[in-house]
Amino acid sequence: AFLYTIDASTAEQAIPAGTRLLLAISPSGLEERARYEISRYLAEGGRVFLIANGFRIGNQFGFKADKTPTGLEPELDALGVSFGNHFVCDVNNVKLATNVNQATNEVTYQPLPFYVKIDASLVDQESPITKFLPYLVLPFPGELFLDKDRHHQQGLDVATLATTSPESWTTPFQELYEPEKFQPTQRSPEGRKPVFVKIEGQFPCAWEGKPVPPWQSEERPGEGAVPGAGKGKGKGKDGAIA
Repeated sequence: AFLYTIDASTAEQAIPAGTRLLLAISPSGLEERARYEISRYLAEGGRVFLIANGFRIGNQFGFKADKTPTGLEPELDALGVSFGNHFVCDVNNVKLATNVNQATNEVTYQPLPFYVKIDASLVDQESPITKFLPYLVLPFPGELFLDKDRHHQQGLDVATLATTSPESWTTPFQELYEPEKFQPTQRSPEGRKPVFVKIEGQFPCAWEGKPVPPWQSEERPGEGAVPGAGKGKGKGKDGAIA
């Protein structure tokens, strides 16, 4: 398969041989076997496009946030990537039309600091992944932390492909979100924050030398130990996460 997507219907299936790109869009609570499949795929030179956050926002009778761990946190942390517990806000955001004056046709807009708009000047125009993007819109982005020391230890090449504006700031997580209470008034800018990164290199398999975990629906034991993929010369290939 050229393209394969992990979602609720495929989270208990092996990644098909020959997959060129794996899409993991907002994964939540991935079980151990699904995490193993992704780790093995990366160690063998696979490429993953991951869209993830530490929480999700719904808008049913008002905005409500829920913490939704992906399940991949241990593996991401080992690679020097982690999610924070704060919302990221920006003065550069999408405006919501709230009223139209019937007499003048004038539209009143409500700023939504959590619907962050990333201008082209803040998007890497040299990378083949983002060079044709005039802008990005990120609904309710969260903090993304990068550990440069961990990247160096793992021999990974990390590039930031997009950031918020210098006028962005963070707001602590809370379940209920009322847009009018989260405006930039009296808030200090915290500078540009990474929201889109690319990681390349030789990824280790987190289950190297350990039994292959069974699928959650299986009752039989694992399938034996995982061979030493991704360690030493001649083993494994360079993979990539974006």
